Amino acid sequence: MHLIVLEKPGSRPKIYIGLGTDWGRGLKSRFNHYDGKTMLLQYVKRALDDGYTIMYKGLLYCCTIPAAGKRFKARALILAIEATFSIVLWATVSGTKDYGMSHLCP
Repeated sequence: MHLIVLEKPGSRPKIYIGLGTDWGRGLKSRFNHYDGKTMLLQYVKRALDDGYTIMYKGLLYCCTIPAAGKRFKARALILAIEATFSIVLWATVSGTKDYGMSHLCP
């Protein structure tokens, strides 16, 4: 799981939290896509098209690929961790809505 920080002069920074699974090739391949501006995800592409620049790429969480019998549980746990980071770091699409989470992130 990774964090991307995007900045644009005169604007508030944006962040993106995502998974580095990238069809089994991992985080390095995902970061190469960001560097080459290829195969970008919707909100990252939109920010780059709007004049933002990727200023930082970092790892938030890392794990090995689990055995086949444990992948379903591992995936559920990873999605819960991603959701937790998204709430704590307020990585939401809108900066004006609270998504019903204002009691968690006053």
